[in-house]
Amino acid sequence: MTGLYVRNKLFSSIVERTAISENTQIRALINRIGLPVELEEYLHVTHEGEYIPRDEWERMVTPHDIVRVSVVPAGGDGGGLFAALAGLALAVFAPYAAPFVAGALGVSTTVATVGIMFVGSLLLNAMFAPPSLKPGDQSDDSAGFLGVSGIKNQTRPHGAVRCIYGTYKVAPDVAAESYILTSGDVQTLYSLFDFGYGEIDVSSIEIGNTAIGKYAGAQYKIRKNYTNEALTYYKNDNVTDGYNTEIRNTNIARVAPSNESNEVTITIQFSMGLGYQYDKHSEFREWFAGFHVHYRKVSTGQVVNLYQTTYRSFSHATTQLDVASVQVARRTKQPFVFTITAGMPSSGEWEVNVYRTRWPIYYDRALEEDTYLDKTVLTSIRSTTYRKALDFATPHTIMEMRVTATDQLSGVVDNITAMCARRIPTWDGNSQVFSAPVQTSNPAWIALDLLRGTANPDAIPDTRIDLFSFWYWASYCDRMAAQGDNYYQAAVNWDARRTV
Repeated sequence: MTGLYVRNKLFSSIVERTAISENTQIRALINRIGLPVELEEYLHVTHEGEYIPRDEWERMVTPHDIVRVSVVPAGGDGGGLFAALAGLALAVFAPYAAPFVAGALGVSTTVATVGIMFVGSLLLNAMFAPPSLKPGDQSDDSAGFLGVSGIKNQTRPHGAVRCIYGTYKVAPDVAAESYILTSGDVQTLYSLFDFGYGEIDVSSIEIGNTAIGKYAGAQYKIRKNYTNEALTYYKNDNVTDGYNTEIRNTNIARVAPSNESNEVTITIQFSMGLGYQYDKHSEFREWFAGFHVHYRKVSTGQVVNLYQTTYRSFSHATTQLDVASVQVARRTKQPFVFTITAGMPSSGEWEVNVYRTRWPIYYDRALEEDTYLDKTVLTSIRSTTYRKALDFATPHTIMEMRVTATDQLSGVVDNITAMCARRIPTWDGNSQVFSAPVQTSNPAWIALDLLRGTANPDAIPDTRIDLFSFWYWASYCDRMAAQGDNYYQAAVNWDARRTV
């Protein structure tokens, strides 16, 4: 049954359900419980079986969803509990304090009491170790699913392109849509980033505030003066259409988002794992889920079944049921993702049809005896076109990156940042020729590059520029820097554009 579930008594399997009356954010639901703000770090929140970290509590949920909230101790020594002592005092007076808390927070007395009891359960959970798992609770996947879901860097389609002058820290824009490949229980994210026009020296790359080299799962390549050369990691053009639709045995039809699809990948999430158990005392066993998949070319009406495509690949071991159906079998209580990738007979817009070969019979394990876990949700359809993702008329500096999920790096990848210094040519009045591009923060050479550089779509020809004037200006700036005028010191990291 859908709704918000809160465990309101310690050592009890009874949960209190509150209906979700409208589309809202998870954070808003948590606020309605009425817990003190300092307890947020102890909350364990799941949405449709998927763990939701605090930085994703803005996720929208619907009245048809299941959200669970529980309090868990942070760390093994219980040291973090001292920050919640004020809340613990409130728990002692729960029967008396609840009406006042409810009035102050605008929630019901019942919900306020639940919040107060959560604080008490926090202390008891830290004092008493949780019971060990029974043999029937074990699964074949003790490590669990390792996934990545995206990147925090901004995407600015049709926006202005950055032109760097001087040396400063940059969070590059996403240059092409990131996509995810799944192999077994590990996902890999492929991304492209644009640092801006021209030849840029890139150093000190970080994910969040940590050097990228400290993450074993992260690999990258910097490409200076890039236009449209072949890439190493990001091979083709990819477009992903996101969904959040439960797959049952009724037909689900979606149109691949590209008009020139050569390959289509269907991503299906098993939000509660896959397996079955007769009752809570029996062994947890392997279970299966089958999917019927066929494709229809929009322009001609041609229908192609899954096993009639040019090739197929699956993220997990599968069994073919018939010409259009595949089955996956597992024994796990961990959420995981199953992908189906198929090559289309010809390029074009292909309609995707996928549905379960039998009615899923999962139950909500928090409310019923343990039985079957086989809930499936269509999360995305990715269309791949065999062509280069980028084709610049003017050279850029880009970075392609591949991030494989690990215990160290998973979920939404934090902002990618780097120190950047663009190389621009200078002009020598003695030889009257331009130099090879160099790093410089000299305002004269920056101003000259703004007039004649490749980033200017209406660049002024050299014959119309008094190059000697810029040379004199640059020489003056160099003398000022040599005399210790910090305003012109090239060694200082500053945005030189502001002085032009």
